[in-house]
Amino acid sequence: MKASALIWWKERSGREQVLLAIMGLLVAVLTLWFAVVRPLDGWVRDGRETYRQALADRAALDRSIAEIRTIRAHPVAPLPKPLTQGLRDVALQAGFSDVQSEPGANGAVRLSIAAVRSEAFFPWLRTVVQRHGLIVESMNALPNSDRTLSVVVTVRERRQ
Repeated sequence: MKASALIWWKERSGREQVLLAIMGLLVAVLTLWFAVVRPLDGWVRDGRETYRQALADRAALDRSIAEIRTIRAHPVAPLPKPLTQGLRDVALQAGFSDVQSEPGANGAVRLSIAAVRSEAFFPWLRTVVQRHGLIVESMNALPNSDRTLSVVVTVRERRQ
């Protein structure tokens, strides 16, 4: 077979041999490109994306661990009154007006505030939740016409 290919090659003119050599080179380059380079490039990109996602997951995990350590380092101070009245009093002390609280299912408390600024409410809620060991079960915040929010939040005490 090698001999017949050599005979076939020698029967070609110089110009044909050059064109066939260029064609063979182009086929080799394209085969190398599509069989080796492109798959490797895809694998490298996938690896970089996986690495970025792993870094983001690690950062989220580190934040969660830090938050857990903070919670464990600062024991919760239970509200001095029953949760329904205590949470309402804490909201009134923070300066919120038109605060209503009512008991919910499974020991939860539903706190309603008709008008509150988001800049004041969300940091307050986070502080109260952390300080008193509460868990937010649900929250509904709707915008009012005067750039305030109407908030209904359901919280319960963390089970030890």
